[in-house]
Amino acid sequence: MIKIKIRHYASATIIESTKTNEFLFNEYNKTYRVKCLRGKLNLIGGNYEIGDNSPLDILKREIAEEFSMTKQEKNLFALNRDIIFIRNSILRNITPYKDYLLTVPPIEGTTYKALYSIFISKIPQDIFECARRNILNKKRIINEGLATICNTPDLVVGKLLTAWATGFVIGDYKNVTMPNSQGSITEISILDKPKKSFKKYLNKFEYIKKK
Repeated sequence: MIKIKIRHYASATIIESTKTNEFLFNEYNKTYRVKCLRGKLNLIGGNYEIGDNSPLDILKREIAEEFSMTKQEKNLFALNRDIIFIRNSILRNITPYKDYLLTVPPIEGTTYKALYSIFISKIPQDIFECARRNILNKKRIINEGLATICNTPDLVVGKLLTAWATGFVIGDYKNVTMPNSQGSITEISILDKPKKSFKKYLNKFEYIKKK
């Protein structure tokens, strides 16, 4: 069997409130390297690093890194106890959702395929409100980009736009049609649930290093 060559493993989570059905996103700020994506929403997560053994490993590491404060800008952040409160709830409520095979457009120089493992974390409303309170008070709860809360209707009408595959994933999750994401993925295939180890992907996929 011919294996599919991929250049990225990435994991992210749909962070959803339990009562209001709102989502917590990362909004790319004005320093994001891809200018056309600044101000757009993305699921919180990140890419594989050496030492990660599974999609869940990637996500847990990324959540731990994202929901923390930088010492240089400590005064801009929420109380550390609030950040820990939110972070631990997200980690505690993670469940696997779906894998997606993406063809990423040449927005950064070349087209390539990537595996995108998506998890769901439904967090209790009191914890979600803690995140909202800090966001409204202009206190940061993540150290890269800006935390933003948005509901499905606002996403559907394009009040806030998404980046990469986020629009497709949320649309698939909520069974709605979303506006095209900025930097849209050119092809998306829906696969099974995220696997427990990267080794379990090797019968179908081959990882190739960036040139």
